[in-house]
Amino acid sequence: MLREAGVVDSGGKGLMTFLHGALDALNGKAVDMSVPSLEKKAPREEEAESNYDYCVDLEFEAEKPLREVDIRECALYLRSIGETEGIQGEEPFYRLSVQTDQPVLVLQHIMKYGMLLKTDIRNLNEQPKEGTERSKEAAPAEDAKPEKAAFDPSKAKEVGFAAVSCGDGLSEILKSLEFDYVIPGGQTMNPSTEDILKAIQEVNARNIFLFPNNGNVILSAEQAKIMTQDRNVIVIPTRTVPECITAKINYDPEGSLEDNEAIMNEARGKCRTIEVTYAVRDTQIDGVSIRKDDFMALQDHHILTSDPDLLDCVLKSVSLVTEKLFGDTIVTVYYGSDVTEEDLRVLEEKLPGYTHGADIDIQCGGQPVYYYLIAVETI
Repeated sequence: MLREAGVVDSGGKGLMTFLHGALDALNGKAVDMSVPSLEKKAPREEEAESNYDYCVDLEFEAEKPLREVDIRECALYLRSIGETEGIQGEEPFYRLSVQTDQPVLVLQHIMKYGMLLKTDIRNLNEQPKEGTERSKEAAPAEDAKPEKAAFDPSKAKEVGFAAVSCGDGLSEILKSLEFDYVIPGGQTMNPSTEDILKAIQEVNARNIFLFPNNGNVILSAEQAKIMTQDRNVIVIPTRTVPECITAKINYDPEGSLEDNEAIMNEARGKCRTIEVTYAVRDTQIDGVSIRKDDFMALQDHHILTSDPDLLDCVLKSVSLVTEKLFGDTIVTVYYGSDVTEEDLRVLEEKLPGYTHGADIDIQCGGQPVYYYLIAVETI
């Protein structure tokens, strides 16, 4: 699938590095085992005044010669998410530096052009330490920063809820469903284990149902569960926010924890989520030919359809999913931040003809990247 999509298999690259090391050892090749200094460098003056949280320095090897249009396109994109002087260097080796709040997006974009050789991501807000202890002057600020909310068993409720989300509309829906804490996931819906631990500490409950809402976050959620000693955390392995909404609606306040875990897992399994986004390059996946800037609809990471027209892409994908279902069906559309009022008007007019009799509900999700998240459920 990675080859089809034309992206780097970083796990495969890691395995090759490991095997090369083993081969060097077998051949008796001398290896430099010295450890680089771990001392943190003081931020440069311009970094200290940056409006962004991170500085990304990287070097990469271009897969094919970069044209002027490629370099301009790259610079425009990076300036849309940060500050940069653009790509420097000569074919095929290039370097760049970006100050940004979204380092992952920088890496993902540069991997379109070739293989990353070196990366360095620094937190621009992190101050250097002098010696092994912080100065007394810095101590009050350290103490004043609440790293962990106090858990008070005497005031704690029995059950609480936390979930990952992105988009004001989706977050408001979760709050209306009595989620105690909504974890901001950013554009990538990929918060860290530390972010999830913070959310757990913010929920004053003895038992916490945790919804990762992204396949890539499930392991982080499980890790946070293991690291939490003072509470019972139950991870419901949801892969999308619509799955989470469906699961929570089926929660029974009178039921046991075990019964509710089973009920919500069963409910999320009945929710099929269609994700509508756009292609960043020409490719072919699952037998579907996709052109750059085409719209594409995915379900469970498989391509349902692709089309240069957003409306046609949505209608085809909904029809493909609903035609295979039997019984009463509900189609809930969560529209993203890039959807216009005219897009919605036309969708509301056309969609009933493609749902095979399903009930339709349209909600503001406000999510980035995905024009629509569409939940298809049988009841």
